[in-house]
Amino acid sequence: MLATFLLLRSVPTGFLPLEDNGFFVVNVQLPDAASQNRTIEVVEKVADIINKTPGVSYNTGLPGFSLIAGNGSNKATLFATLEPWDKRLPEGHTIESIRGHVQQELVRIKEAQAFTFQFPPIPGLGTSAGFDMRLVADPQVTRQQIQQTALRIMGASMSNPTLQGVFSAFRAGVPQYFVNIDREKVLRMGVSLQSVFETLSASMGSAYVNDFNKFGRTYQVNVQADSQFRRGSQRCSETGSTSSERWNGSVRIFREN
Repeated sequence: MLATFLLLRSVPTGFLPLEDNGFFVVNVQLPDAASQNRTIEVVEKVADIINKTPGVSYNTGLPGFSLIAGNGSNKATLFATLEPWDKRLPEGHTIESIRGHVQQELVRIKEAQAFTFQFPPIPGLGTSAGFDMRLVADPQVTRQQIQQTALRIMGASMSNPTLQGVFSAFRAGVPQYFVNIDREKVLRMGVSLQSVFETLSASMGSAYVNDFNKFGRTYQVNVQADSQFRRGSQRCSETGSTSSERWNGSVRIFREN
């Protein structure tokens, strides 16, 4: 007991040091509401940087998904798998030097914010090493004020040499469209409002259908309109919904604001 106590007093306290576990992660985030086509183009640039870095074996990209910020068309994650330790370490290719080189190259990508990070040395202790913060605001505080506070915290962290890669995925200015539906006309035509909302949701976004089993795996079926039919707010008026009445042709149900 005494030896344990003396050891705890003599060993410096702090976060668990990072370990070379053979891979690292790159988080990519484009401007708000950027299309997945733009995200894929940036992912290809990041993948090219990773593949040309000495000590890297291969990488895997996941457009539309971020370990830090969740799902979104403007987000992506790449996993960079390194060469075996006995091959790259004698050549001086440590995970720190590889990450440093990749991070320097990522700065040249102007279309998105991209940075590298590692998983914690003990699995289950968060997504990345270090710590995270939560901003709790009163109900009267706006989303824009929350974002400004987060930006000030990130700016202040740059003056602290002990902090690196401070990042916030919160965005208050995501573009949105307001669709003004003529509800009275919808009801006169014998169309339910729920049908209109489901059609818009499935066409402009996506809708879950069902699951099916094949080749020993379970697959999920989702439907959505092709990308060319989801470009611009005018596409909303081109969607159709079934009516319980007999109607010849189509009738516009959107009001002009």
